[in-house]
Order: sequence, then C-alpha cells, then structure tokens
Amino acid sequence: MKTLIMMVGLPRSGKTTLARQQYIAYPRVNPDAIRLAIHGQPFIAEAEPFVWAIAHAMVDALFLAGHDHVVLDACNNTRKRRDEWKRGAWDRRVFETVVATEDECIARCHSPQLEEVIHRMAEAHEPVTVGEIGEKENLHASCISFTTGLAVGVSNCSGDGHTACLKCTWYNRGEKGTGDDL
Repeated sequence: MKTLIMMVGLPRSGKTTLARQQYIAYPRVNPDAIRLAIHGQPFIAEAEPFVWAIAHAMVDALFLAGHDHVVLDACNNTRKRRDEWKRGAWDRRVFETVVATEDECIARCHSPQLEEVIHRMAEAHEPVTVGEIGEKENLHASCISFTTGLAVGVSNCSGDGHTACLKCTWYNRGEKGTGDDL
C-alpha cells in the first residue's frame, strides 16, 4: 500500500530529526530544501505557490517511480494544508505529529525572524483530528527529547482506536524498537 507519511508540527519541533531517524529508508520531500534550491532563502512569499507545486510533483513522482513510502517533511500545521494532500499517487496517509511546545521550539531557533514565525504558527496550529483521519489512515504522536534529539515514544494511534501503534518504529532512550512495517 503506497503511504504518504506527513510530518506535522511547529518549526524547530524536531520533524526533520524524527524523519531522518525513523524513516531513514524512505525518500523525504522537504519544502525548506526546495526553497533553498530555487531561491536560496528560507522564505519568499511570492514563491510559495511554486514551492508547493514542486513538492506535490516530487511526491507524486516518487510514488510513480515505485516507492511505497514517501515522507512529506513539512509543518502541515493546519487542516487546510493537510487537506491539500488528500489525493495523489498514494493509497493512504499517516500523520506523524511531533509534539513540542512553542517555548521549546523558540529555544531551539537562533533567529528573531523565525521566533515570530513559530509564534504565528503556534497560534494558527490545528491538531490532527479523528475527523481528518480516513479509514486507511493513522495518527502517530511522537515527543522529541529536548536533550537527546531522539523520539522518546509513540502514542495514541487514533486512526484505529489503539492506544499504541504497533506499526511504528520508535525510539526509547536511544534504543530502536520496531513493530510491523508501515
């Protein structure tokens, strides 16, 4: 089953760290990297439609090239943004929510401009709801250790009502544990 793994969380929450650790075998599409590649800056408002068009094309192309899993390493902070990814060359979505407070994210950044972005996005944040999760979709909530940078647990896989997702690869105190393949 072709699966789009959507990272969800504030900037500097640890989404990329988790994606690199947990989904190492899967190709990752990152709009931040696209921005740097096309205009060399973290953000230019006028270029955003182009950035997201490239991201959509890259995700589709990776599935069409034969990959079964693709990671969308973006904030996906609002339902509107997540709804843009309801349909494509994949069969289901998995929402990998990285839980970090606004204060933790701000402590990890080194830019007053990014602090403003984090604050604005924290105010606009809309958690993934059960109503968003389709029949073939799952929600994973991971907490990133502020000191180690490792995911310290996976909980509340609410897509199917289980309290813990057995289809996750998880990290606990630096030890990797695995369940069924996504």
